Amino acid sequence: MEYIEIKEQIKQKLPVARDLGDSENLLELGLSSLTIMRLVNQWRKQGVKVSFGSLMENPTLEGWWALIQRSMKKKAGKKRAQKSKITPEKDMKQPFPLTDVQYAYWVGRDEEQALGGIDCHAYLEFDGGKYRSGASGKSMECAAVSSSHAACLLFGRWDTENPG
Repeated sequence: MEYIEIKEQIKQKLPVARDLGDSENLLELGLSSLTIMRLVNQWRKQGVKVSFGSLMENPTLEGWWALIQRSMKKKAGKKRAQKSKITPEKDMKQPFPLTDVQYAYWVGRDEEQALGGIDCHAYLEFDGGKYRSGASGKSMECAAVSSSHAACLLFGRWDTENPG
């Protein structure tokens, strides 16, 4: 993957055709988060692993190119290491273990389960590191209420009177 190729892929995704400077903020130029996720997926298919979060931290062409170069160096190192060990080909028709989340989705569809019979519509994780019980317990309660309005459904209980 070359620098010019990356620049052209990004230019094609901009809402208005224009030349692109290396240090211009791509978000300010109109690149949406959904478009960035599509670029991440496109680049993964081309063998470059970069995360959406890392791209959002520095939304400039030069920042993204540095991340892509780092990813390509890691990939080259892994290829050299993989050449030295031979792995047997996997039979894709054989069963494989489910992840915890996949298992929860599968079990949750069962009509016999309490609150079951429903397909999963979203999987979300919240980092509540700065929202701890005690003095800031109200902050967590406010975050939960905001989340419940956004998601339309939130099962949980925050006991701000008796943290622990």
